[in-house]
Amino acid sequence: MCCLRAVLRDWARRGLLVAHDGNWRGRQLISAAWVLDAATVRLGQPHVWPGTATETRQRENVHARGAQGQRIYVDPRSKLVMVNTAVQQGF
Repeated sequence: MCCLRAVLRDWARRGLLVAHDGNWRGRQLISAAWVLDAATVRLGQPHVWPGTATETRQRENVHARGAQGQRIYVDPRSKLVMVNTAVQQGF
């Protein structure tokens, strides 16, 4: 996905959907299986894991990075969602 512009609240909602396996206030908006699959790193995908992936790793936590320094961090176990908005010069 590229070039999506959203306010801080919308990024947090996106993180909450991941934290709650695609469920929003009791309504399943995204398949829980899809959320788990999207957040699982497999061999051959070291570009999405810090360092080198050596095994399939299921959703310990989820990070999303924007083009200019924006970040979303999700800890599914505690349902913690942190969003950082920023503007990095030079992009």
